[in-house]
Amino acid sequence: MSGVILPQIRRVSLNGFEPLFTDGQLMMELPKGPFLLLGGNGLGKTTSLQTIVFAIAGEVDPQIEERTDFQWGSAYFRSRLNEASEAEIEVEFSLDDTVLVVRRRMSAKAVRGVKLDDGDWIHDSTAAAEKYEAAVCRAGGYEKFEDFRYLVHRLCYLAENRRSLLWDQGAQLRVVMMICGDMATEREFRTLRATLKETDSEMRHAHVDMSKLQARLDQVSAARS
Repeated sequence: MSGVILPQIRRVSLNGFEPLFTDGQLMMELPKGPFLLLGGNGLGKTTSLQTIVFAIAGEVDPQIEERTDFQWGSAYFRSRLNEASEAEIEVEFSLDDTVLVVRRRMSAKAVRGVKLDDGDWIHDSTAAAEKYEAAVCRAGGYEKFEDFRYLVHRLCYLAENRRSLLWDQGAQLRVVMMICGDMATEREFRTLRATLKETDSEMRHAHVDMSKLQARLDQVSAARS
């Protein structure tokens, strides 16, 4: 299997985002290809990007980013909004020939609704999440939705308050292998890498324990002599 497909954002709609936006709303129709989002400090560029990533990939968790000071999610937005329970984001994006529209509210982690291609909206949270994740994996070539979440968070959004891939070798390898390689090979590599890390840690602990034991034996030997 070839590499996975990255999402192409087509449309973004934010509602209830006072006071981040004057009337609490933001509507963007995005063109194909590269484009720039320009604006001065404090005008909502970072917030817009974060909400888009949150909508399509959910919250950051320890499996994506180990350091808690680099993690953010629905609570991050709730603390910045007047009426967080009513704030909602809707994002339309494509994966290959499949068009997906997903909704989330800032008051919860779960998917609020999803629509696939020209189908009807699914508003039951459980059913919506299942349909959404299955469609993402099928259309984007992902083995698991967690792989999609990881790639979106670590590659599609590189904020100033998160470590760049430049400083995270493990993330670099995983991202490159997911995009350019085979998902099964990437999973096997990640498993072997984790096993090697765990074995190395065990060896270090064993070395420390042996050093302490040797020091204790030396003390006993000195006391007897």
